[in-house]
Amino acid sequence: MYGDNIGQENEEAYRSLSAKYDDLGKKTQTLCYIIIATIVQVVLVFVFAIVAVAIDYTTGSEAASTLFSIIFGLIGFGISIFYGITVMGMGKYDEELKTAGILYIVSAVCTNLNNMFFEDTWIGFILELAAAVLSVIYMIKFATSMEYLTFNADSSVADSWGKFKNAFIIVTVGTVASVFLMFIPIIRILAALGSIVFIIALIVVYIWQIVLLFKTSAAMRNFSKGDSKVAKFFE
Repeated sequence: MYGDNIGQENEEAYRSLSAKYDDLGKKTQTLCYIIIATIVQVVLVFVFAIVAVAIDYTTGSEAASTLFSIIFGLIGFGISIFYGITVMGMGKYDEELKTAGILYIVSAVCTNLNNMFFEDTWIGFILELAAAVLSVIYMIKFATSMEYLTFNADSSVADSWGKFKNAFIIVTVGTVASVFLMFIPIIRILAALGSIVFIIALIVVYIWQIVLLFKTSAAMRNFSKGDSKVAKFFE
């Protein structure tokens, strides 16, 4: 009888965890698709910017550039808000994610306010600085939470999130430091080269994040299907 109770408790615990990781897996996969959509949007912005310049050159006005800027600005803002809301939705499993989602949305608002109304002004500088700081805090909170949430599904992926977070912090600090060091004449060239290296490293880190999101989604959904060491523990 006692053994039956333990078995029933294990089954209920697994069902609860399975539902949790199935939902997290789907939301993480959604984040992957949103990031891909963002990349596509950036490519389209580049292509249409060339088209807009050509139209403006032909017509002698800047109407096309302004229109494309507004349209793609709103599309990008919408994608950012959707991403932030999705992260907030994952917050029911960890409060850090809810906070991270809010930070991401506020950062997106600051960026878009700057781009649309305050570009090349001191207000715009403050907004852009705030957006940059908030995005860094967001990423640290997001990676910390994903490391915690992924541990039961796949400890190796969780470890990767920890390494990702450390790499992100190091590269971010290095990028900021190299930019400030460029104002010192005697090491300006060296600092400029350093900033290029760190910017490339930052791009690599963001690509790493996309790979980790796909791995995390797969690990969580495998857990929900019973295909993991931890899941087998409940059997």
